[in-house]
Amino acid sequence: MAIKFGLPKGSLQAATVELFRRAGFVLDNTERSYFPRIDDPEIEPMLLRPQEMARYVEDGVLDVGITGYDWLRESGCTVVEVAELRYSKSTRNAIRWVLAVPVESDIRSVKQLRGQRIATELVKVTKKYLADNGVDAEQQNRIAERVR
Repeated sequence: MAIKFGLPKGSLQAATVELFRRAGFVLDNTERSYFPRIDDPEIEPMLLRPQEMARYVEDGVLDVGITGYDWLRESGCTVVEVAELRYSKSTRNAIRWVLAVPVESDIRSVKQLRGQRIATELVKVTKKYLADNGVDAEQQNRIAERVR
């Protein structure tokens, strides 16, 4: 029985194919397929958005998946972190999330965000961070706002 292995689609896709190549696998990836071929019959790869990976693993659709720690935290899913893979689309350094404001803004600390509107993809993570810092602010999912 093959291991159902979730691979991140999107910005990490090429870096993941390269990671597998360096590990000795040939992963044939086409842009139009969610099911790339691999030269190991014991692995069934599937491409998914990293934001959804933990849910698929938690629900048993996948046996294992690669996603970012940020999306793992955001999902709130109960899964086991097996290993930390340090790679990204352009560097092997860990990725960091930051709070950013326009250069001309007077805001210089998280406390000054009280009452402000914050755009983020990581709504749950941001909400917890703000609460941990005693800040009440309105949050908006950045993707949802672009659609409106």
